[in-house]
Amino acid sequence: MYYIHGLSYEPLFNVLSRMHYRCENEKHAQYKDYGGRGITVCDEWSMDNAPAFISWAKEYGWQPGLEIDRIDNDKGYSPDNCRIVTRKENCRNRKSNHKVEINGEEMLLCDAVVKYAVCPKKVFEARYYHYKWSLAKSLWYPYIPGKPRPEKRKSQ
Repeated sequence: MYYIHGLSYEPLFNVLSRMHYRCENEKHAQYKDYGGRGITVCDEWSMDNAPAFISWAKEYGWQPGLEIDRIDNDKGYSPDNCRIVTRKENCRNRKSNHKVEINGEEMLLCDAVVKYAVCPKKVFEARYYHYKWSLAKSLWYPYIPGKPRPEKRKSQ
């Protein structure tokens, strides 16, 4: 498909193009996570109607460095299911995020580490992922830093 619209240098046109590519091209590396599981782009945001998408995004505050995020990850791209967010916010809305319950409150694991861990994040990750400690023990077991290891000398 070739489009004559003068939008090829518009960053939002590239965002829309990649959106369609993920959802419609079976050869795309992420197709299985998008089009392969039924995620579509609404007719209102078709490639033939790119100005409508660009207008929507600018109206809702898109700027370079921000991203389009689907509110409900099981629904497609459409004005009522999308929002403009930062990269950090977008990463928090992934289906792969690990949710935990602590003191009756459900939260993402990354939030629990920030809120409750009595050790540095890297120590928590080693305890929880590498040593397979329980969540509670990984978060609340006291951390006593040891003396730093001596640097290894390079052989000459």
